[in-house]
Amino acid sequence: RNTYGEIGVGSNENVFLPSPIKSLNSQIITSICSGGKNTMILTDEGKIYLCGSSMFGMLGDNSYNEGQKFKNKFKQLTSLENNDEIITKIACAEFHSLCLNNKGQVFTWGGNLYNKLGQQTPIQGMPLKVTSLLTRKIIEISCGDHHSCALANTGELFTWGGGGKSYNRGQCGHGNVKDIDQPKRVDYFKNNKVIKV
Repeated sequence: RNTYGEIGVGSNENVFLPSPIKSLNSQIITSICSGGKNTMILTDEGKIYLCGSSMFGMLGDNSYNEGQKFKNKFKQLTSLENNDEIITKIACAEFHSLCLNNKGQVFTWGGNLYNKLGQQTPIQGMPLKVTSLLTRKIIEISCGDHHSCALANTGELFTWGGGGKSYNRGQCGHGNVKDIDQPKRVDYFKNNKVIKV
């Protein structure tokens, strides 16, 4: 399926065979993830490229506010360039994305349903640091459609977002079905060191 240009081949027609992504020929790719309506790629230089739906600012630029519904070619996410960030990990779900830099800081952007961005004042389409995690060095990130996860170098696991009853079933791991608006340590693992999320 390529309704939103999420395959990145330069059109929004469905693609039934593997096709080369000509716009990325010169890049060395180290990681790829897809949220269903968009695709994110990380290069060996720590640069992020995205394509697909711009709904809720999922592409991390101002395209949604400018009326663009999708991008069918990979375009570099430049909003992190001003901060001289070297991105080491990426994760994305259907409507939001995360990335991690070499300083162990987490950035989130996209849709904020159930507060899954973990930011007090999100700006639509703009990657922002999750400030409540700045006291920790994060080494792994992950996300589902309604929640987000971050693993610290201490082995502490933090989750936030949808844990409520409507579409969620307690995936934040806090022993309830409440939504969590800021990253919270999963106390179940307090006597263990988590090594992967």
